[in-house]
Amino acid sequence: MPKVLAAVLSDVAYIRDGLVYLLAGGINRVTTELPGTLNVALTVMVELEAIEFGDTHQINVKVVHADSATRVGEATGHFHSGDTSKLAPGEPMLLPLVVPLKGINLPLHGSYDIHVVVNDEPQQLLTFRCLPPRRTA
Repeated sequence: MPKVLAAVLSDVAYIRDGLVYLLAGGINRVTTELPGTLNVALTVMVELEAIEFGDTHQINVKVVHADSATRVGEATGHFHSGDTSKLAPGEPMLLPLVVPLKGINLPLHGSYDIHVVVNDEPQQLLTFRCLPPRRTA
């Protein structure tokens, strides 16, 4: 089964030549007036075993307000191994995936959970806090 080794929120993320590029990674707080908007990228590093290379896999990401259990956003996609020609026989592949979480409405301040599920198996849980802007006097 594909295994999620890491997941991180950042301002920007993209993949080029099989490598992931992150800007301002490690987000765990979002500051906004309400209603607010989530505008981040979720980068997920997946390890695929050699026997999984030919298969198509599904990733599902849900953003849930932790206290109310209200789902505020969801993204679903599919992935596969791509080019495995440079791997040794039996060598696993590290596959970076970027899931844009842009424009998701944040109706409440507080904690939000990001559930990462691969092939219907829960893999990662990230939490971030949505905070009101600081008032200056």
